[in-house]
Amino acid sequence: QMVRPLLGVETADVSAISADIRSRFGVTASAGAFVQTVNPGTGAAAAGLRQGDVITSIDGRRVRRAADVGAAARSQEPGAAGRRRRERPAAPPG
Repeated sequence: QMVRPLLGVETADVSAISADIRSRFGVTASAGAFVQTVNPGTGAAAAGLRQGDVITSIDGRRVRRAADVGAAARSQEPGAAGRRRRERPAAPPG
């Protein structure tokens, strides 16, 4: 049986999100992975990631697009806690 790491987020390329979404979540980054969904009970939830965050690096490797998040997760052992750098809006959307 193969066990694969599960980060627990759905992401989109920052470059692909609309101006409305950028404004709503206060996104200022020009590159990275925009967090659309965080699944409860996953590593992402335990790490404090939330909708609207932008992941900009994982374990010191720059994240330029959403696919980079999956690649980083696949390179880790299941259960490993990687260091993630993120950008977060000043206030939650209302």
